[in-house]
Amino acid sequence: MDQVIQDGLEDQDVVTVAVDPVCLGWIQDKLRLLLYGPSSDWQAWLDKAWQPAAHEQPIAAFLTRLKVCRLLAITYKPDDVNFTMMHELPPKFYRMVYFIKDPTKFITRSNIAQVVQFGVLKAGYLARAVSSASADDAKAPSSDGANDGTAGSMEALLRLVGSVYLPQVINSGSWPDAVRKEFLAYTHRFMANLTEAVHEAQGRTVLYMPAEELAGLSISKAAWDKHLTRRLETTLIYWTRQITNVLNRQDCSDSGQQAGPLVEIEFWRSRSLDLSGIRAQLEGRQVADMVAVLSLAGSSYLAPFLQLKELIQHEAVAAQDNVRFLTCLEEPCKQLSKACPLEIPGLLPQILDRIRMIWCLSRFYNIPERITSLLKRLSNEVINRCSAALRLGDIFTGDVSGPMDILQQSMAAGAAWKSCYERTAAAVGRHCPRPWDFDMGSLYSYIDAFLQRCRDLLEVCEAQLQFAPSTKLPVFSGTRGPEVERNIADIQVAFQGLVKQLKGLKYDILDIKAIQWYDDFNVFKVGVRDLEVMLENVLELALDTAPSLQGTLELLEGFQLIAKRDAVKRAVQKHVSVFYGKFMGEINAAKKHFDLLRRCPPGSPLLPKYAGAARAAATLLRRLEQTHGVLIAVKPMLPSVPEEADALTAYELTHQSMQQFIVNTHTEWFNTIDNSISKQLQDNLLTQDKADRGLLSMNFNPQLLAMSQEVVHWERLRMAVPYIAMEIQAQREKYRVLRDNMLMVVREYNKVLVALDAEERKLFFDRIRALDRRILPGVSKLNWVADKHALEFYYKEARKHCRIADCSVCEFKTGMTKIDTLCKGIAEGLLINVEKKRLYDHTEFEAVQATHHDMAKKRLIAAHAEIKKTLAEVYTHFEADGEDVQREWVKFTVKVDKKVEDALRHTVKRSLHELSRLLTGDSKTEVLPIFRVTLILERNQHVELRPTIQQLFDMTQKVCRDLVTVVQVVARLAQQATPRQLKELEDRGEPPPSHPQTYHQLISSDEEVTLKTIVQISTGITSVVDPVQACLEHFEKRYKKLWDQDKDAYIRRYEKAQKPLSSYEADVTEYMNKAAEIQMEETTANIKFLFVDCGPLKQTLNMHCELWKAKLTNLLNNLAAAELRNLHEYFRNGLEALSKAPQNLEQLAESVGLHRRLVNEKAKTAASFEPLRDKYRMLERFEVQVPDAQLEQLDKLDLAWARFQVGLDEAAARLERSKDAFRDKVKAMLEAFVRDIATMQEEFVRGAPYDAETTTSRQALAFVTRWNNATTSARHKATEIKSGMDIFSIPQPPYKELVQIEKELELLDKMWSLVAEWEGTYSGWKDGLFKDLKVVEMEETAARFSKQVTKLGRDVKNWLLWGWFRDKIDAFKKTMPLITDLRNPAMRQRHWQQLMEHIGTSFDPADTNFTLETVMALRLDQHAEFIAELSVNATKELAIETSLAAISATWADLGLDLTEYKGAYKLRSTEDIFAALEDNSVTLSSMKASRYYLVFEGPVAHWEQTLSLVSETIEIILQVQRNWMYLENIFIGSEDIRKQLPQESLMFEGVHRTFIRSMQRLHAKSNVVQATTAAGVLTAFQDMDAKLEKVQKSLENYLESKRQQFPRFYFLSSDDLLEILGQARDPQNVQAHLKKCFEGMKKLDMLPGGTEGRKLCESVGIFSPDGEYLPLPAPVVTEGRPEEWLNRVEEAMFAATKKHLYRVLEDSKGTKKEKWVKDNQGQMVITAGQMVWTAECEKALSDADGAKKALRLLKKKWVSYLNKLTAVTRSKLNKIERNKVS
Repeated sequence: MDQVIQDGLEDQDVVTVAVDPVCLGWIQDKLRLLLYGPSSDWQAWLDKAWQPAAHEQPIAAFLTRLKVCRLLAITYKPDDVNFTMMHELPPKFYRMVYFIKDPTKFITRSNIAQVVQFGVLKAGYLARAVSSASADDAKAPSSDGANDGTAGSMEALLRLVGSVYLPQVINSGSWPDAVRKEFLAYTHRFMANLTEAVHEAQGRTVLYMPAEELAGLSISKAAWDKHLTRRLETTLIYWTRQITNVLNRQDCSDSGQQAGPLVEIEFWRSRSLDLSGIRAQLEGRQVADMVAVLSLAGSSYLAPFLQLKELIQHEAVAAQDNVRFLTCLEEPCKQLSKACPLEIPGLLPQILDRIRMIWCLSRFYNIPERITSLLKRLSNEVINRCSAALRLGDIFTGDVSGPMDILQQSMAAGAAWKSCYERTAAAVGRHCPRPWDFDMGSLYSYIDAFLQRCRDLLEVCEAQLQFAPSTKLPVFSGTRGPEVERNIADIQVAFQGLVKQLKGLKYDILDIKAIQWYDDFNVFKVGVRDLEVMLENVLELALDTAPSLQGTLELLEGFQLIAKRDAVKRAVQKHVSVFYGKFMGEINAAKKHFDLLRRCPPGSPLLPKYAGAARAAATLLRRLEQTHGVLIAVKPMLPSVPEEADALTAYELTHQSMQQFIVNTHTEWFNTIDNSISKQLQDNLLTQDKADRGLLSMNFNPQLLAMSQEVVHWERLRMAVPYIAMEIQAQREKYRVLRDNMLMVVREYNKVLVALDAEERKLFFDRIRALDRRILPGVSKLNWVADKHALEFYYKEARKHCRIADCSVCEFKTGMTKIDTLCKGIAEGLLINVEKKRLYDHTEFEAVQATHHDMAKKRLIAAHAEIKKTLAEVYTHFEADGEDVQREWVKFTVKVDKKVEDALRHTVKRSLHELSRLLTGDSKTEVLPIFRVTLILERNQHVELRPTIQQLFDMTQKVCRDLVTVVQVVARLAQQATPRQLKELEDRGEPPPSHPQTYHQLISSDEEVTLKTIVQISTGITSVVDPVQACLEHFEKRYKKLWDQDKDAYIRRYEKAQKPLSSYEADVTEYMNKAAEIQMEETTANIKFLFVDCGPLKQTLNMHCELWKAKLTNLLNNLAAAELRNLHEYFRNGLEALSKAPQNLEQLAESVGLHRRLVNEKAKTAASFEPLRDKYRMLERFEVQVPDAQLEQLDKLDLAWARFQVGLDEAAARLERSKDAFRDKVKAMLEAFVRDIATMQEEFVRGAPYDAETTTSRQALAFVTRWNNATTSARHKATEIKSGMDIFSIPQPPYKELVQIEKELELLDKMWSLVAEWEGTYSGWKDGLFKDLKVVEMEETAARFSKQVTKLGRDVKNWLLWGWFRDKIDAFKKTMPLITDLRNPAMRQRHWQQLMEHIGTSFDPADTNFTLETVMALRLDQHAEFIAELSVNATKELAIETSLAAISATWADLGLDLTEYKGAYKLRSTEDIFAALEDNSVTLSSMKASRYYLVFEGPVAHWEQTLSLVSETIEIILQVQRNWMYLENIFIGSEDIRKQLPQESLMFEGVHRTFIRSMQRLHAKSNVVQATTAAGVLTAFQDMDAKLEKVQKSLENYLESKRQQFPRFYFLSSDDLLEILGQARDPQNVQAHLKKCFEGMKKLDMLPGGTEGRKLCESVGIFSPDGEYLPLPAPVVTEGRPEEWLNRVEEAMFAATKKHLYRVLEDSKGTKKEKWVKDNQGQMVITAGQMVWTAECEKALSDADGAKKALRLLKKKWVSYLNKLTAVTRSKLNKIERNKVS
C-alpha cells in the first residue's frame, strides 16, 4: 500500500515538478545521436523539432519518478524532422536513442552522468534483440527448461563434432601423424565426456564408441599400435567407470527421502532400459573388436571390464523382473499420488496387498531392505498428499476452516495407513513363510512425526479462530471503548507476531525432519496462553469501564461472539452472572429513587411539580426498560446463569409499580386545575422595580406558566388535559410571542439603564424620563388580553424609543472610550529618552532629555486638544437638556479632568520609574553604564570622580524636575459651574469659583507619584556612592600613602623614627614594586550606571612613586651625614658640659644625669659605627653622590672615640665631690607636696555633680573642665620634685588621692557628655516633622545610648545621675513601636481617619506642625494596640493594592498575537492570554477571600467582569476563526461550490467580510482588553459563529446529495470530496482519489482534450495498483461533473471486465496455460480459471458411470497444470507475473 501511495505521489509530481535545466540540457545534448549523418547542424534541428509540452513531461517523469527507468527518443523514418519521447518500446521505428537509469537512485545534476546510461539502436538491431529475447523467453519457464536448452546445445555440439569435424581430421592426410594422433587422443577424451554428459542429461547411460579407430586395420596390426591401444585403454577405463557407477545405483536415493513409490517404479524401469542399452552396446561388433585388440595386446584393464560385462547381464535380468512385479503397483500408486487426504484410506489396502504379492513371488525384489524402502515410500506418499492438500498460507492468514478439515482428514489418513499395514503384516505372517518382522520404529517414525505435526497445526488453527485479525470484532462503546479495541488489536498484533514467527521460520513446517519445530511451537503455545490471560484482562477492563448496563450487555455479547477457547468462554459466563447482579442493583437503585420521588417530588425549575414527578418516574422506568430491552435482545446469545430468573422477576414488579404511580400523579394534577385561572391574564404587561434602579420585568402570572409546562409534559406523556387548560394552551403561541416582545422591551429598556452607572444616569435624566413615558402604558394600562393592534403598536413604539436612547448611550460610551484611549496614550508615553548601550557625559544627557521634553510637550498638547474636541462632540447630546443635566455635565467634566490628571500622573510616574530602573535596575533588568566619569587625584589629596556624584545627582534632579514640568502645557478640562450657576453667583455678587491647581502643581507635590520616585532616583544615584567609594578606597587604601602623606613631614618622621637601614632598603623596593602594581590595575571599570576611566589616576600615582624613591634616598644620605656629624659633636659637647662645676640642685642633677647617660651610652655609641658605614655603602648601591667632606669625617671617627673615653673618667671624680651639699633640701619639698594633695581631695568630694536634679549638663561639664586643669598642675609639680629625688635615689610616693580624683573626673566627664548628647538628639527629633522621622536611625541611636549607659553602670551604678538617665532612655525605647507603626508607608488617609475616630481627636498628619512632640501630647501611646493593628491592616491592604496594580499593568501591556493570513489577520497564539487569565483570576479569588477585600471591592469586581468578558470573547474568536479558515478554502476558492450553494455562499461572504473587518479592528486596537471588551465585539462573533454553523450544515447536505448520485463517494472523507468538487474542471485531480473509490483501480489512462482530434478529455483504460492495464471497450468522456462521468467510468469498467473475461475464457481453450496466465490480467485469469475448473468438474460428474475415471483424469490434468505453474515460479518473472502465478 505504501508503494502504491508513493507511486501515486510520483504520478502527481510528473505534472507539477519542473525539469532541472542542467539535466534537461544533458539529455538534449545526447539527442544528437538521432541524426544519422554529420551532427554539426544538430542544434538547429533540435530547436526546430523540440516541443516542450510533448517532450518535457516524459523527461520529467524519467528524472523524478523512481519506477520510470527508461526514456526513449524515436524517429520513424530516415528524413523525419520530428521525434517522439516515450517510455514504452514501440512496435517499429527507424532510429532510437535510449536512456536507462539505476532505479534505486535519484537523478541530480551532479550524478546524472553516472546514474544514466544511454545508447542508440537502429531497427535491425532491435529486431535481432527481440528475436533473441523471444527465444530466451520460450525456453525460460523452468529450470528444467533451461537444462533442456543446455542439453540441446551440447547434443548439437556432439553431432557437429562427431559428424563434421572429427571425420575430417581422421580422414585428412595433410596433418602430421604425431599431431593428428595427439589431437585425436584429446578429442576422443572430450567426446567421451560430452557423450556421457549429453545422455546423462536425458537420464540414460551411453558408452562412447570410437568406431573409426579400427577402421581398415586388422586385430593383430592394431594390437601392435601403441598409440591406438593407449586410446582404446583410455576408452575402456572410461567404460569401466561408467558401468561401475550404473551398477552401484541400486535404489532411487537420489530422488530424495520424501519420494513416493512411483519414483521407485520409475527408477527400476529406467534402470532396466539403461542396463539393456549398455548390454546391447557391449554385445556389439565394435566392443568385441576392441576386446580382441586389447586381449592380444595384453591390457591389464580388460579383466575388470569383462567381469563388469557379465555383471551387467545379471543386473539387466533382475531389473526386468523387478519392473514386471512393480508395474502392478503403478496404477494404484498413481491414484494415490493424485488423491486428497479423504481418498487415501480407500487406496491403501489394494497397494499393500500387491506389495504382499511382491514379497511372496518376486525373485529379486523380495528382500527386507527393498520392501521396507517401498513401504517407507508409500508412507512418504501419504505424507506428501496430505501436505500438498494443506495450505499453510491459509493457516497463517487466518482462513482456517479449510485447513482444519484437511488436518483432520490427514490425521485420519495416517491412522488408516498404520491400521492397514498392521492388517497386511498379520496376513503375511499367517500365509507366508517369511513374516514382516521389520523395525516398526523406523517404519512409523515419519508418519508419527507427521501426525504430531498435524495436531500442532490444528492447535494453531484454533488459536487463529480466537486471535486472528480476520475475526470480526464488535464495536465497543464507552469512554474506554477505543482502548479496549486497541488492547484487543494489540493482542491480535501480538498473536500475529507469534504467527509471523512461525511463518518466518527458515524451514518447511511440514518437513518432519525439522526437529527445531518443537521448540518454536512450544514458544507459540506459551505465547497463546499469555494472550488468553491478556484477553481475559481486556474483558475485565472493558466491563469495568462500561458506561452503562446496556454497554455491559453489548460488550458481553461481543465477547461471547469472539469467545472460541474454553478459558475465554468461562470468563464471559462469570461476567454474565456479575451483570445480573448489577442489574438487580440498578433495579433496587431505581426502587430507592422511586420511593424518594414519591416522598419528595423534584424541585427543578425546568420541571413542573406533577408532570415533573411523572416524567422522573417515566425516566427511571425508561432506563430499566432500555436495559431490559437490550437484555431480551441479547439473551439468546449469552450463557445461562442461575441469577437470571430473580432479576427478571424483580424487573416486572418494579415496572408495574412505576406505571401505577404515573397514573395516580396525573389524576392528582387534573383535580388541581381551577376554571377561574384565565382571569390572571387581566394583569398588566410589565412591572417596574423602583428599588432596583427602576428596571422593568415582565408580569406574566407564574401559575399560567406552570400550568402551560404541566400541559406540555402531560401531552408528551400522552395523558388527558383539562378543557380550560387546553383553551389557554391553544393560545400559547400568541402569549409566547407577546411575552417575547415584552421581554425584548424589557431587555432593551434595562440595557439602557444597566449601561449607565448612577452618575451617568443623572446625565441622561431627561432621556430616561421621556423613555419612561413611552413605557408607562405597559406598566399601568395594557394587559395580556388587550387589543392585538394596541399591543403591537405599544411594543413597537417602546422598542423604537429604547433603541434611540440606546444609540445616544452608545455614542456617549464611544466618546468615553476615545477619551480613555487618549488618556491611555498619554499614560503610556515616556518623558525620558535614554538610548541603550550609549555612554553620556552628564551635560550631554541633560541636553538629550531637554529635546525629548520638547517633543513630549507637543504630543501632550495634541492629545489635550483631541480630548476637548471629543468632549464638545459628546456635549451636543446634552446641550439642550435642563439645568440638572448641565450640572451633571459639569461633574462629568470634572471626572474627565481627573482621568487626564491620572494619565499625566501615570506618565510622570512611569518616566521617573524608568529613570529609576536605569539607575538602580530591577529583578529583570541589569544596570548598564550610562554616564562616563574619570578618576583623578585632586589637590585635596583625595581620589575623586569627575564629574562628582554630587554633580550627577544635581543633573538627574534637574532632569526629574524638567520631566515633571512638561505637564505644565496641559490645561485643566473641568468646568467650575454651569452658565446658570455663574449668572446666579454674579447676581448675588459672589465671586466665581476659584480655579483649581494646575496638573503640574498637583503632580509635582504628589508624594506617591513624584516625590517618592525622585527619592528613589536620588537613592539610586547615592547607591553608587558605596561602590564608587570602594573603588576610591581601593586606590586610597593601597596607594594613599603615595600622596596623602606630606612627603617632607613623613621624611621628617621617618628621620625622627630612626628607621634601621633595612627599612630604607625595604621601603625603596616597596615603592618600586608599587609602581609595577599600579601598571597592573584596570584602566576602566563599570560601577552600576557609571563607566569609570582610571588612566589619569594611574599616571599620577606612578609619578608619586618616583618622588618617594628620591625622597627616601636623600633622607638616608642626610641621616648618615647628620649621624656622622652628631657623633663628632657628641664627643665634643659631652666633654665640655662635664667640665663645668654645678652651682645648684638642678645643675647637679643635670651633670649627674649627663655623666650617667654618657657612660651608659658607650656601648651603644660604639655599636653605631658599623651601621653608619653600612648606610654609606647602601647609598653607594643606590647610586647616591656623597660629598668628600663626609667621607673624610667618616675616616676620623675612631680617633675621636678614643679621646672621648678618657674625658669621661676624669669627670666622674669631680661629680662625687658635689653631691653631699643638696640632699636635705629635696626631702623638705616632698613633705609639703603630699599635704597639698590631701586637701585637694576633700574639696573635690564636696563639690562633685553626682545628681541631675540640682545640676545641668552645662554646669557639670564646666566643673569637670576646671578640676582637670587642677590635676594637671599637680602632676607637673610632682614631676619637678621627682628629678631631685632621683639624684639621691629617694623613692617616689604613690599619690593615691590624686589618682582617685583623676578617675572620678573621667567618669563624670563620660556621663555628663552622654547626657548632653542625648538632650541634643532628642530635641532634634521632638521639634522635627513627624513624617521626616527616620525610625530605623532612632532605634539605632536609642540602642547605642542604652548600651553606653549600661557599660558605664559597672563603675557608677550607685550614682543618682546614672539611674535617672537609664530610666529616661528606657522610657523612650518603649515608645518606638508606636512611632514605627505610625510611620508605616502603607498608612493611608483612611487609616489616619480611623485613628482619629478611635481617639476622638482630629489632627492632620501631613501638617507642618505635626511633630513627635505632638504625638506625645496626643497620648497616642495609650492606643498602641489599636495603632499596631491598624498598621498591620494597612500593610495587608497595600499588598492587595499592589496586586491590583500588577493586574492592571499586565493587561495594559498584553496584546493580541495576530498574524497576517490571506490578506486578513488571524489569532495565532493565546497561551499568554489564557495564562494571564488563569493567574489573575486566581489572584482576584484570593483577594475576595481576604478580610481586607471590602476596601477594593469595586476594582476587584471590575476586573472580574473584564476578565470574564475577555475569556468568553477570545474563545468565540478562536471558534469562528477555525470555522472560517475551513470554509474559506471551500467557498472562496471553488466557483463550482459557489454556484451549487448560492445562498450559503452569500451568507459566507457576509461572514467573510465581517470577520476580516473585525480582525482588522482587533489588530488596530492590539491590546487584549481594549479589543475584546469593545462594544459589539462579542455579539458580532457570536452572530458569525451561528451563520458559519448554518453554512457548514448546508455544505454537508450538499456533499450528501453528491454521494447519493455516486455512492462510491461515501468512501471518501468530506475534505477529499470537496477537493474533487472544487477542482472539477480538471479531471486529473480525481486520479489521486480513485484508489479509495475503487479497490482494484489505481488510476485512469486519461487522454487530454485538444490532442489527436479529441475535443474533451477521455479515459481509454484502467491501471490496477499492481500495474496491470485493462483497456476500456470505448473511450469515456471524463469531463463535467465528477459524479456523472465517474458513473460512466464505472459502467465502462463493468463492460470492459465482462468483455475481457469472455475473451480470456475463449483463450483458455486453445492456449498453453503458462502463456495464458502471463498474457492476461490477474483478475481475469483467476475468475476464468475458477469458471473453467467448475465447468470441467460439472462435465466430469455429469456421467455417473464414468465419473470416477473422469475425475481422476481431471485431477491429473489440473495437477499437471499446477506443476507447470510451480515450475514457472522458479523462472525469471517480473513482479506482476509473479503475483499472478503465486
